[in-house]
Amino acid sequence: MRAPVAVLLCLLCGLLIADSGGARAADAYSPGLAEASEVTWLGVARVALANAETTTNATDRRLQLATAIYSLTALLQLHGNRWALAPLQAVYADPDCPDLHVSYSADGRLSWSIEPLELQNPIFSEYTILLCTFESATADDLYHDGDTAIEIALTDGQLIAAEPLTPEHPLYEQLQRQTTSFHPPAALPAGAGIGFKQIFAVPELNRKAISAVLLEWGQYKLKMPYYENEVGSD
Repeated sequence: MRAPVAVLLCLLCGLLIADSGGARAADAYSPGLAEASEVTWLGVARVALANAETTTNATDRRLQLATAIYSLTALLQLHGNRWALAPLQAVYADPDCPDLHVSYSADGRLSWSIEPLELQNPIFSEYTILLCTFESATADDLYHDGDTAIEIALTDGQLIAAEPLTPEHPLYEQLQRQTTSFHPPAALPAGAGIGFKQIFAVPELNRKAISAVLLEWGQYKLKMPYYENEVGSD
């Protein structure tokens, strides 16, 4: 699975370069901010995939694949490059791929990622806990002006809402010392990232059962598709 990912991305890189510069004279072309961002994300993806092909360290390989997920998702969501879907799906099919999913706001100012926590204590056997991380890519602070709502959309059409960690929750006694880490941030400082956890009353939810994760945070309403579960690509 490893080689096809890198080869495919190299081919797509050639197509992108040909498409973006073929109709312009080289001495008259000056890329805009959006094009510069696109090329940057593409370069990050290529380097990450190349490193993933050559490293013999399992931890580093997972890190490189995670970087590829961020960059390919940005190419797909921020720049509308549907061709990025195929290499992204190939990354998710890699047996070493981390269970990491990413989404970007349409204005590019906010990104968020989720990863399931590995829960060893039997007390959590009926739950799935996701580590969520908000990241700001703006010079301005982002503020929360309402409730945060996170829902998991399953492939069978069901919606599962995150459960707040209140004194009435069955896990409160075990987690009360960590209560603040289960609260979504009310503000996100410029250029910063903040992580928090969310509880879902479903045991060991497999990512193959998830269609998307939905977020409402202040003015932002984001959908995080699970692209590995999509059929086909454009």
